Amino acid sequence: RVRVTIRDMMRAVHFYEYFKKHPFFMPTRAQTSTVSDEDHMHWYALNLAIGMVYYLRLPSTPSNYSRDRFAERFDKMADERYFPAGLRRFKAAMQAAMEHLYDNTIVPPGIARTGALLENLWCVVICVDCRIPLIIEGPPGCAKTLSFTIAIDNMKGPQSERELYLHLHHLDQFRYQCPEMSSDTEIEAIYRSAIERQKTFEGSGGPSRCRSRSVVLLDEAGLPLEDRHSLKVIHYYMDHPRVSTVILTNTTLDVPKTNRALHLVQSKPSQNDLRALVRGCLFQNIVQRKGTEEAVVNALCEA
Repeated sequence: RVRVTIRDMMRAVHFYEYFKKHPFFMPTRAQTSTVSDEDHMHWYALNLAIGMVYYLRLPSTPSNYSRDRFAERFDKMADERYFPAGLRRFKAAMQAAMEHLYDNTIVPPGIARTGALLENLWCVVICVDCRIPLIIEGPPGCAKTLSFTIAIDNMKGPQSERELYLHLHHLDQFRYQCPEMSSDTEIEAIYRSAIERQKTFEGSGGPSRCRSRSVVLLDEAGLPLEDRHSLKVIHYYMDHPRVSTVILTNTTLDVPKTNRALHLVQSKPSQNDLRALVRGCLFQNIVQRKGTEEAVVNALCEA
């Protein structure tokens, strides 16, 4: 139900330009690097743009179209062409950027630092700020809603507590929990309210000077019955994004929707994520743990 289209190419270009204008999302390069700042920014922005559009939509479980296979082919291509040495390992470069954002984010205590949370938070912050529709697909418990909540709590524009977020928009959220009998009228009303609020934010200064952004969250978007076509109304708002859109779903949505948005796919939790969950819940993510505590973590994960 997912197809790669020219829309993906356009999104990749949009992300590349966005990262070039927002270099603070990229970790500081090594002092020993012989690459100029401009070249480093170019290659890192290209790496991140490709990763967001083509890599994160793939499942992490082993298959012919898995993330590992994509990363292996990318690394081979990077070795054969002119890529800075520090960016030739695709997964490491992506992971470093996501950890850089997470380290500059205020996260409530007891929240596990899982790979899924890092990916979700990264995509929500970037897509909402540059107004590209986002679909996060994954099983229950993979931090879909949590990542959106953390982004909302941190993205407060000039009032943000962390320096990185001072450069981003202030978010005003409009949430809609999708029941099976959702109607297109209800969903369209949410978008109309968000757009009216956005117009108020922009005032006479116009979109270019506005530091606030309305964002619509559609939770449990896989529940509405397909024969009711209640979600078809969002196609227009995804094609003409006056406000940001984040869609959370446990199942794969149809092609018209996945083609209109960045698609992030979360597979079942890995062993590393399970261990991170236990550490976060029991030991508040303390780095230095006793041997008995680590034994508890391993035992619970194996059980």
